Amino acid sequence: MQAHRIFFLAILWIVAQAALPHTFYVSHSTIYHHVQAGNMEVTIRLFTHDLERALAGDNPLALRIGDDRESPLADQLVRDYVKQHFSVIIDNLPVNLSYIGKEVEHDRLYVYFEYPPPVAFNTMIITNTLLVDAFPGQKNYLTLEMAGWKQSLVFTAQQTRQIVTR
Repeated sequence: MQAHRIFFLAILWIVAQAALPHTFYVSHSTIYHHVQAGNMEVTIRLFTHDLERALAGDNPLALRIGDDRESPLADQLVRDYVKQHFSVIIDNLPVNLSYIGKEVEHDRLYVYFEYPPPVAFNTMIITNTLLVDAFPGQKNYLTLEMAGWKQSLVFTAQQTRQIVTR
């Protein structure tokens, strides 16, 4: 009887842990020079429910991103939020990120942008404040890949802006 009780409690604990929200807050972005397409591709991967929480703030609007009942406002709100919290400046000229779209895979949201590639650059300033207002412990990882050159950056609430030089 004691063994059954321990087994039952162990199963209950595992189920309870799976139902709890995750306690780490990360995103991963990639800026990639796609030579064949002739553009720079930006892919931003977030946890869908984290972005929904950041977008909701005090607003009870249910976006249901990726659900068949997704709000018609979801695309616009996702695009605007990312453009407000993620930016690129190349040699003192702001880059206009063109929104391509989004897709959901399980609990992850992928948001896609593109922009024309720079012929060359001296400095690139990247600002990434995605989700840091909603989650102070948020870490935003970024990988930059251009012409055989790769650099990784980490953004936090304390380090939201980084300068890349070539």
